[in-house]
Amino acid sequence: MGKHSIKLHLFITLLLLQGTVHGAEEWRESMKLYGAEIPKAGEIVTLKRSIENIAVSQDQLQKISGIVTKVCQKKGCWMILTDEDSHARITFKDYEFFVPATTGRVKAIVYGELTEAKLSERRAKHYAKDAGQSGENIKGSINEYSIVASGVYLEENEQNNMKE
Repeated sequence: MGKHSIKLHLFITLLLLQGTVHGAEEWRESMKLYGAEIPKAGEIVTLKRSIENIAVSQDQLQKISGIVTKVCQKKGCWMILTDEDSHARITFKDYEFFVPATTGRVKAIVYGELTEAKLSERRAKHYAKDAGQSGENIKGSINEYSIVASGVYLEENEQNNMKE
C-alpha cells in the first residue's frame, strides 16, 4: 500500500470516527438537562444492559438510557425508568433537583450509580401514593433497582414544559 493510500485510509477513518462521536452527542441538543451536566466521555448503556451487568457495574457511575413511565406526582422527586421488561427508580442526588411531575413517556438519559435496593412495605406504599395509586396491594418488602442520579436529560415535549 502506498503512502497516499494509507493517508487516505486514515483520513476516511478519522472522518467516520468524528461522525460517530458527533452522532453520539446529538441527544444533548434534543433533550433538556435537569441537575448537573453529564460527562461526554463514556458510552450510554440501556437500563436492561446495566441491570444484566450489575455485578461488574455496581458502584460505578454510568450513563443509562430508558423511557420514563412514572413520576412522583407531588413534586417530581423520583421517576421510574424502563427498558423492555427492566425498570429502576431514579432519585436525585441530595434532592438538588426534581423533574416536572407532568413528565410523560419520554426518553431519558440518567447519570448515576445503579444498585439493587430492598424497599420496606412502608416506603413502597409511600412511593405508590406519590404516583397517585393507593398502595393497598403492597404487602411486605419489595426488591427494586435504583439509581441516584446527579444529572438527567429528558426528551423535550409540551408536558415537560407545563410545570417547572
